[in-house]
Amino acid sequence: MKKLKVFFSQPMRGKSEQQIRENRKQFWSVFQPECAKDLGVLEEELELIDSILSEPDAPTVRLLAKSIEMMQEADIVVFLPGWDESRGCKVEFDVATKYKVEMRLRRIYYF
Repeated sequence: MKKLKVFFSQPMRGKSEQQIRENRKQFWSVFQPECAKDLGVLEEELELIDSILSEPDAPTVRLLAKSIEMMQEADIVVFLPGWDESRGCKVEFDVATKYKVEMRLRRIYYF
């Protein structure tokens, strides 16, 4: 069974890695069953890409580039609440919407 890869774009500035992971875990527990139902697949067929980069001293642009590289592997991109107020998430949004044909995206969700 080929899994559909899901990428979460979420604001991270000012949050600890633990806070980000907890927020992601909570959102995934709600999103996964709804998305599976929407796409007509089993929950087990959805796989969340671990896009949390633990490089505290890395330049922001480098982290954003790595994030976009991971997003390129996604079948589904999900923009979590607050994405529209985050510079990095807005860049990811522009890439996802303008290059989705090249990225094989099946769905883009906004919250």
